[in-house]
Amino acid sequence: MKKTVLAISVIAFLTGCDLDNDSSSSNTSSSGYTVTGFDGYLQNAVVYIEDDNKSGFSDPDEFIGLTDESGTLTLDNTPSEKLSLQTLVLGEPAQQVLAGMDRKYETVYTTDSDRPSMPLDNEYTLHTTEGAAVISPLTDLIVLTMENDKTDVDTAINSIQGALGLPSDSDLYVDFIDNGNNKLHKTAQILADSKAKRPDKYQSNPRDFVLDAKNAVEKISDDKISDPNYRMTVDGDKSMGEIPPTSSDPSVNPDVFESIQEDFDALDLTNGDTVNRPVTFFKADLADLFIDNADNPITLPDDIEVSNIDSNYVVLDENNEKTGLLVYLLQNGEMRVAMKSDDAIKGSGDYIVTVSYKEKNDKTRTAKALFSYSIKDDVTSQ
Repeated sequence: MKKTVLAISVIAFLTGCDLDNDSSSSNTSSSGYTVTGFDGYLQNAVVYIEDDNKSGFSDPDEFIGLTDESGTLTLDNTPSEKLSLQTLVLGEPAQQVLAGMDRKYETVYTTDSDRPSMPLDNEYTLHTTEGAAVISPLTDLIVLTMENDKTDVDTAINSIQGALGLPSDSDLYVDFIDNGNNKLHKTAQILADSKAKRPDKYQSNPRDFVLDAKNAVEKISDDKISDPNYRMTVDGDKSMGEIPPTSSDPSVNPDVFESIQEDFDALDLTNGDTVNRPVTFFKADLADLFIDNADNPITLPDDIEVSNIDSNYVVLDENNEKTGLLVYLLQNGEMRVAMKSDDAIKGSGDYIVTVSYKEKNDKTRTAKALFSYSIKDDVTSQ
């Protein structure tokens, strides 16, 4: 998939450490200061400066940069301010702020290495303490606890360790993905999804969500703990035990996704292009694009649709203006990307084709794939 990433300096990787070992919360090297954001590694998330830990990314002056595919952003120097991380969903408030800074960000959205071919469902923020190079749901809990309880960082860490049932020497700045701690990874995943769904309640009562998430994880079987598509949220109500779902969510097959994206990348479109007769640029079989909880292809084309097209199948931009590219589905699940003789390619920059899956008998089971393509400006392309 095409991604827009702000390159600040050479990217360095944050080395993970064992949960029961003490580690430094900063990461410096000869190539700069590297920040890593995750519950899965978050690509194209905004790293920014925020003082109140509440508003999220809303001020372009707070912008520091975007994370890369490893969830990292390297700065030239150690920041003097406390950093936060903002995920992006197309059309949502924070993404609109970023797009307003520069047109090149109009199709930029955050993906998670747990499910790298799928966009996130909701925007959310994660915070960390001053000088820390890790931004995760666990560091976010430390900051929220400090703020709500009016306490210092050590007291907040002890509180979160107790809520999670961890030893007092456990490192909450740990890269639990790198060290393979699946239970902590699943806990962080539940916390991130829960915060995205109920941000205000989570902000006010983070410890209740921690206890709720811990109890939920204890009920999840070992095979589901390591399944990135086994998703659930908690509501912070300790009086009601959360019941884990019976199956994993549908997801996008990354191999099929990348193959189709390569076809979109190969399109050579310029503003004002026309054709003398209808042209099919390429065909793509969507039968294997979506996978169910047993990693089996979903072969129900009636449940798959291209959602940002007009009644004549022309792709629309974010302003519902026609781009001139035709995308439609056949009954056998084949997608065709084409152009009609009475249309012209319009616009310049990057655009998105949204392919969605929704299960007929359970409308909560959904998945989405976003394919990007570019239109060159007729002036600059000469």
